[in-house]
Amino acid sequence: MMAAAKPLAWLADITRNRARGRRCPGCKAWVVQVDGATLDPRALTAVGEALAMLDGRHTYEVARFTNVKRRNAYEIRHHPATTHKMPVDIYATHLCNSTPEYPTCESQLQAAYLAKDPECPPY
Repeated sequence: MMAAAKPLAWLADITRNRARGRRCPGCKAWVVQVDGATLDPRALTAVGEALAMLDGRHTYEVARFTNVKRRNAYEIRHHPATTHKMPVDIYATHLCNSTPEYPTCESQLQAAYLAKDPECPPY
């Protein structure tokens, strides 16, 4: 019997191993680990990013084959989530056992990956 595909396995491939899906050691939830930051695995909408920022969380931009960077006020104002021309996802920092559900959207990175590999399992 073949093992089930790990959620977020596609992320390591599309970001050239800069971002990986793994379990949070504290709460055991699936998270995105990237450049020392632990992020919630759901891509945010512009409203979701604003709510996450109001809750005191930082947001990060994860793009295909490029650096992962923390978003600043200029980027948030002039390049809101889901308005980029290239496949880019915005993720909020992870807080163990937190309950807020921010508005999310389909991952643009995963959609780009699925176009290349239709066998990719969704998150």
